[in-house]
Amino acid sequence: MLGTEQAFANQTLTLGSSTAIACLLVQPIGLRTAMTALVAEDEYGRYCRDVLLAEVVDTSGLRTHPSLATGLTIPLS
Repeated sequence: MLGTEQAFANQTLTLGSSTAIACLLVQPIGLRTAMTALVAEDEYGRYCRDVLLAEVVDTSGLRTHPSLATGLTIPLS
């Protein structure tokens, strides 16, 4: 209910950013992808970089910023 505190039994961390998601989605059709972005040096920024690397996206264009924080979106339905 809106305006009340809610407890959740679990959570799932998923890669965000329409550009990053597009990099992953076009690879199965044979396209090589690269991501150029500024990412935070926090656990979520490292998670994003790790997912891209695991999916063989070229991350040589990623730059890390030590004082930024990664933004999060929490969709509630």
